[in-house]
Amino acid sequence: MKKLFLLGAALAAAPAMFAGEVTLPNIGVDVSDYVTAGITALGAVVAVAVGGYAAFLIVRKALKWIGKALS
Repeated sequence: MKKLFLLGAALAAAPAMFAGEVTLPNIGVDVSDYVTAGITALGAVVAVAVGGYAAFLIVRKALKWIGKALS
């Protein structure tokens, strides 16, 4: 029980130990441009995936409809 108490106390104090301003060194590269480009690229990938899934559902429904119409 004592170990559990000590673990809880350590975890409760952890945010206070690391609370402070985070700074990144200046390396001469604008990181925000790379982040923006990455988010834009991921947005395009998600759009293609969602569009492909929607097309798959439409084709599947169309095939079911055709199957019912022909029977």
